[in-house]
Amino acid sequence: MGKWFQRTAESTTTIVERVEPVEIPIITETKRRLARGEYEEALRAAYLKSIEDVQRAYDLKIPPGRTHGEILAMEFPESIGHLPEFLRRLYALYQPVRYGRPPWPREEKLVSSLLQSIYSPRPMWQLYVEPKHGPSPVPPVPDPPVPDGKGPAAPESEASP
Repeated sequence: MGKWFQRTAESTTTIVERVEPVEIPIITETKRRLARGEYEEALRAAYLKSIEDVQRAYDLKIPPGRTHGEILAMEFPESIGHLPEFLRRLYALYQPVRYGRPPWPREEKLVSSLLQSIYSPRPMWQLYVEPKHGPSPVPPVPDPPVPDGKGPAAPESEASP
């Protein structure tokens, strides 16, 4: 064996960040619907959820009452990168479904790849990452009141017969 296989003392691995694989629910659900032949429902859910998640991930405030065309024509911040283009392409597939103008081409692979592209930037997939420091603290449940209303009921093992 050559020296490439041997580890040297100075080569240490430093873990900067640990990232677990993330399953994006809308991508999974879209794939399920497409596999069942529910193209229209898959596309509708994918587009609407993508718009909602882009707003959440980038803290965008879209005024109510805006049409999808107006939303996609908006000026987006530079930090959003190429997402508007992917959203426009997804909307181009969704628009005929929305307005019921069949026959439309069923672009199942394109829908899946557009969703992968939309959810690949860090702010998008981080919407679905659970914190690694443990679950959120749950507030304690108060003890049920005693029938006379004077305080917590005694556990059944301590209650008198």
